[in-house]
Amino acid sequence: MTHGFDFRDVACGDYVLIEDDATLDPYIGVVLYCVGSARSFSACTLFQVSNIDTGEIKTINADCVKATVKPSAFEDKTVMSNDDSI
Repeated sequence: MTHGFDFRDVACGDYVLIEDDATLDPYIGVVLYCVGSARSFSACTLFQVSNIDTGEIKTINADCVKATVKPSAFEDKTVMSNDDSI
């Protein structure tokens, strides 16, 4: 486990290292969408990610994200909450 990593700093567009029980090997994915928690929309508890090798899109728990491999190039790291309109 990477010490000092906080999954609350993950934002849309970040490339992240993912380890979950559904896959045997860790993989790198790009964060497509962040889902805020019921108590605070700024604290994400779920991420929709795309596996960069297979293209598979899935929703994972935030604790499956072990590290940020490459941060997003976007300046604005605002998390879109469920109440924000597009």
